[in-house]
Amino acid sequence: MASAGRSRTALATGTRSGAVYAGPAASLFRRWRVLGADLLNDRAIARALGGEVVGRGHVLAPGPGHTRPDRSMSVWINPASPERFTVHSFAGDPFGVCRDYVRNALGLPAWQDGTRISVDPAETARRSAVREKARAAAEAEALTKRQRALRIWNAAHDPRGTLVETYLRNRGLELPADLAGEVLRFHPICPWGDRTVPAMIALFRDAHTDEPTGIHRTALAHDGRKRFEGAEARKMYGGAIGAAIKLDADAEVTHGLVIGEGIETGIAARQLGIKPVWALGSVGAISTFPVLPGIGCLTVLGETDAKGANAAAIQSCGLRWVEAGRAVEIVRPRTGGDMNDIIMGGSPA
Repeated sequence: MASAGRSRTALATGTRSGAVYAGPAASLFRRWRVLGADLLNDRAIARALGGEVVGRGHVLAPGPGHTRPDRSMSVWINPASPERFTVHSFAGDPFGVCRDYVRNALGLPAWQDGTRISVDPAETARRSAVREKARAAAEAEALTKRQRALRIWNAAHDPRGTLVETYLRNRGLELPADLAGEVLRFHPICPWGDRTVPAMIALFRDAHTDEPTGIHRTALAHDGRKRFEGAEARKMYGGAIGAAIKLDADAEVTHGLVIGEGIETGIAARQLGIKPVWALGSVGAISTFPVLPGIGCLTVLGETDAKGANAAAIQSCGLRWVEAGRAVEIVRPRTGGDMNDIIMGGSPA
């Protein structure tokens, strides 16, 4: 993997026998340690749910009905909660379903206001049936979304000579031959809510298994620029959690890996000689990006945003990787908001 030289700043350093935290990471580490001093053990939760510990008292795991590599459910140890934990689904699974799923996996009895209560065996059986029904429904919905996403992908075609190439050129970016058709495609009438639009389609693949999981869509105007602004400009469909738009294939990823938020950021980094690169599609995906076996160094492409969401996501991801004994580096542009701005001379698109 090409070095980013002096533009990289170390987030933290670590060894397999322990980690040393410096700068802004130090205060976060102290806060995370407090979360670990609770009634439940984070490692036991991770084992029970088939997930992984991502911080002190914090576990990411497959949600109810999701596949094992999935990391769409976040579980925090929280002694102030009646269940002694809090749960959140990044996939939109119902809170009650996730809560009961975790409680059942941990073998916990029902709780009410922090006090044990007895439950009738018939009620226990009813709850188990409800959970199983919810799991099956969630699994079926995830499969339906994945299949629909792949139908959209299969209906798209080689982006060379299309609005996709114009869009990238407008941003100072080339369309690499190895991405055309394999990673990026063009769909002239891509589904977009209750209408259709021309769109650049990118394929998400599971970070672990490399299986296609979903798509990322960028709506394009007829002059090759973004059709919409803000959140409406891009949409994802299918599975994106625990997945990536692999601008460089698995075979190219050996000791090091570079990740970034946007497709344009990733392509710009490649043009600047930084490889291998995966685009994750959202700032939230950076925050939850899983620690991968065999990767000794993770480089994160930083972006400047007014709310600091990118920086917070990098800290969350970086601390998790450092705690796993991996090296973590950040690449930030000296001017502009992201790597694409470097290509465009520091002027945001």
